[in-house]
Amino acid sequence: MSNLWDDNRLQSHRTGQLAGSDAGTTPWAGILHCRRHGGAWWTVDIADRRLGRLTRRNRLESMVGLGSDRPGLAGLGMESALAHWSLLMRMITRMLLCLMAAMSVVAAGGCAIGFLGAGLAQNFEYQKLIEVLPRYEGLEHRTVAVIVDADLATLYEYPTLCDTVAAGVTKKLGDKISGIRLLSQRYIRNWQFATPQWNALPYGDIARQLNVDRVVLIDIQEFRLHPRGNRWMWDGECVAMVGIIERDNIEPDELAENFQVTARFPKLKELDRQGASEEAIKTGLYVEFIKRVAWLFYPHLQPKYPDQYKPDLDRDNTDIEI
Repeated sequence: MSNLWDDNRLQSHRTGQLAGSDAGTTPWAGILHCRRHGGAWWTVDIADRRLGRLTRRNRLESMVGLGSDRPGLAGLGMESALAHWSLLMRMITRMLLCLMAAMSVVAAGGCAIGFLGAGLAQNFEYQKLIEVLPRYEGLEHRTVAVIVDADLATLYEYPTLCDTVAAGVTKKLGDKISGIRLLSQRYIRNWQFATPQWNALPYGDIARQLNVDRVVLIDIQEFRLHPRGNRWMWDGECVAMVGIIERDNIEPDELAENFQVTARFPKLKELDRQGASEEAIKTGLYVEFIKRVAWLFYPHLQPKYPDQYKPDLDRDNTDIEI
């Protein structure tokens, strides 16, 4: 009885009539009206499609013998309540399942958002830059001359090396250091041409003859574009000693400061002659070396984590030590 009743549709009704139809004319067995314990009338539609083959007689026989003042319908009110309760429990179960699924999706989304936030924070940490103080700060509000020297073999292979580096370092210092007054490169070249063996003079004499307070002396020790013994690959390197001559120093013929600077270009490994031209490699090495020399004299930035830093993410990374 309960299985049959759970599959039926129940509707409240206020009439007390029994309307029926022959079982042979329609799959619907009939409509029964009964009184519930509270006095409300219920319409019981015994119309289960799966049980459509049952006859009206068979369905009514399942209700006979329940001991009511209305034959065959005494237990109909209780069965209606049970059917409603079963339907309500099914609806509540479905709602709970939907709620649990929604909570699972939200929880999974929260974890994903957490992982995404952690990844963004880690990448932000990798892109952090720290300020590097200058290693020599005595050029502010001073007259300064930048002189570049190299051996004859290097000058023979790269005749514009000294002039290019001197001009680049002079411009960098003029842009970044406040109050500095730089001697023009034309005047310095004329002085070098007019002074044979100028690089053999005592340091104090160089500063006095140029009439400047400080001399930045760049002595290029190595400049190459290829690995040793392999002219088919690009591996540029420039190594130089950078010394500071102070005219007012107690020992003017001694270097006040002395730094070793090394620049390499390109950073790509195994780059052959077909991948880049000689002029591009030489220009890139010039730029890299000029930056590293100039960084000795003014504050600049460098990555906090050089191995994890991605220069492509910074728009203006020309003055970042990488």
